[in-house]
Amino acid sequence: MAGVIGLTHAGQYLDDVLFKNNPPYKLKIYKFINNFTSRCKNLHKCLDLNDKKFILETCVRKEYFKMVDNNFKEIVTDLEYRLLTNYVYTLTRDDFNPSTKTQKSLSNKKSALP
Repeated sequence: MAGVIGLTHAGQYLDDVLFKNNPPYKLKIYKFINNFTSRCKNLHKCLDLNDKKFILETCVRKEYFKMVDNNFKEIVTDLEYRLLTNYVYTLTRDDFNPSTKTQKSLSNKKSALP
């Protein structure tokens, strides 16, 4: 699955693990990541700098860590769980910028458009 899961290296690795193992909960994880990423992108855009750190790193991160624990901890492997929590942690940092080459190049192309 390309797209939002590729925003971080943990997401790319999680995608690779899920693709190779094809667990029955794979689609549930993809849906969670899509919803989470959409929400985080919107929050990064609309929050001002003063509130961003507090809201993202406390409220949103806690909420999504709890969701990962409640929905996935019992059904995923330890590696998948760590990658999911790493993905949540990374996207809820106030200074988040996509860290993969593909996402950086897409971002550069968008900024170069008139």
